[in-house]
Amino acid sequence: MSDAQAVPYTPTAGVAAAQGIPGFTFVDASNVTLGSLRPPVTDGTIGWDVDGAGGDEFAVRNSSTLVAYLSGPGGQFAKTYTGTFGGNKIRNVATGFTVDADALPFSGGNSRLTYNANQNLSPLFTTNTPGQFGFRFTSGSDTFYGWASLTIDLAGSGQGFEITEAYYQTTPNTGIAVGAVPVAVPEPAAMALLALGSAGVMAWRSRRRGSAT
Repeated sequence: MSDAQAVPYTPTAGVAAAQGIPGFTFVDASNVTLGSLRPPVTDGTIGWDVDGAGGDEFAVRNSSTLVAYLSGPGGQFAKTYTGTFGGNKIRNVATGFTVDADALPFSGGNSRLTYNANQNLSPLFTTNTPGQFGFRFTSGSDTFYGWASLTIDLAGSGQGFEITEAYYQTTPNTGIAVGAVPVAVPEPAAMALLALGSAGVMAWRSRRRGSAT
């Protein structure tokens, strides 16, 4: 497991890797490439389409005041009222924490994370140490819950945080534990070998039955 990952993986049915993080792929715990979703260098916004359905659930932003922040135009994150520069702070949740309707208050409003690349405005996250936050988004009448890895890294003006991985539960209105990841699907080559093995067992059984008669 990479040092950039803050929690152990727990394969869980119904969990999918989030979309929209450049360079991020997840196959299994031994085959994962971390990407990076972070605010732009200059003023601007990068949309985050978590489920790849064509609408942004979240946005990472860099403002003219050199404040980098996360907001949820189409989704919400688990929050707390502790902190400076407004109370709408992203909650740093621990491994095993269940993100669901009863977990914590949720908000899609702006959460300022860093200022001028030298100040961590989110005291619940330790600089340069991966933490996790919970989120939710809706599709029609259904709500989906997920978790993501967030690091305050203070690297470059307005770029002081990055999201390296995220996952969500594809079963509507169902919670997800922080650390839950997709159940690994065998690669085609492995599936082919499994199929050949099964065919061999069946052939052996057929020959055995034939010799017994």
